[in-house]
Amino acid sequence: MPRPIYSRPSFLPKECSLSLEQVREYPPAQELSENLLDEIRKALGGDDENDEDDVLELYENELSVCPSSKILGYPFWVQNPETPTCLCGKTMEHLLTLSANEFDKGNYRRWCSEGRGIWRRKPEARTALQRPAFDRLDGRQYIFICKQCASWPINVMYQR
Repeated sequence: MPRPIYSRPSFLPKECSLSLEQVREYPPAQELSENLLDEIRKALGGDDENDEDDVLELYENELSVCPSSKILGYPFWVQNPETPTCLCGKTMEHLLTLSANEFDKGNYRRWCSEGRGIWRRKPEARTALQRPAFDRLDGRQYIFICKQCASWPINVMYQR
């Protein structure tokens, strides 16, 4: 094993494993047409304007974009969407997201496989559970690719 260039512990990789699972996710609400949003509101039981925010929150937390580290799918934007455009002029495709958090208090029922008791655990235990490999990352790093170009260029975005 070659000796690392940096000897500080923060630069050494931590041993970890990946537990891959295939999930179905749907686009974020801000990418949907107004007609489709109206259909979703009706299907989820939103009859008046007072229910509108609750219904969209339910859609975002239970049906929409997976907030954790993932390959492909829709980006779970921390802020406003920033899908990059390639130098060739085409919109780039989402390839990979590296996330500091796998879920939050709003969407844990859908995305936390460890169960409902997660919020009764100490904050340190929740953090350790969510950050097995990226404990130095604060936010989300998004990697996009343009498969329209022969060289498949990439673009990296970061939000926190």
